[in-house]
Amino acid sequence: KFLVTPDHKYKEYIHLSDDNGLGNKYIKSIYADHEGTIWVGTYGNGVVHITDNYFSFYKHTSKDYSNNVTSLLIGDQQKWFGLENGLLKIDLNTRDKWNFYAKTNGFVNDKVTAVFQMDSSRIFIGTEKSGTFVFDPRRSVFKKTELSEDALCNSVNCITGYGHIAWIATKNGVFKLDLDKEI
Repeated sequence: KFLVTPDHKYKEYIHLSDDNGLGNKYIKSIYADHEGTIWVGTYGNGVVHITDNYFSFYKHTSKDYSNNVTSLLIGDQQKWFGLENGLLKIDLNTRDKWNFYAKTNGFVNDKVTAVFQMDSSRIFIGTEKSGTFVFDPRRSVFKKTELSEDALCNSVNCITGYGHIAWIATKNGVFKLDLDKEI
């Protein structure tokens, strides 16, 4: 198929869905890792890993957490999956490879809408209703970042950043955090 761009040039595109191998058409997140591999978070069908147009499917059978993958962060040895009811970390370097974070171990029972690694000591996690958290992977500790008491400001859509600046998109605007200036 072809798409005409505003500058009147043609671009080729491929539409992937459950009709041609993706396994699900309800996509909640997508992530391209440093090797160009695509990771797709589906609603109800876990994660699809796409390499050179080959699909691999990752779905678990645990009743403790869902296969609704709402956000992704993929590293060399750790993979983070934001779920409807918490955060799942798969660590290829540890004996206990799967760790699920929810209210029982210092996090919250909420939909994780964004996961962003700022640096080696800070992973930002955005939730649908509970706001923003920073996870310290060295100490396995979550710390809530208070942006506002407004409910819409605590509904995070996306997190990104560069250097010492973190950007948090919410349902009530964007917050810029300078991590070098603590209040």
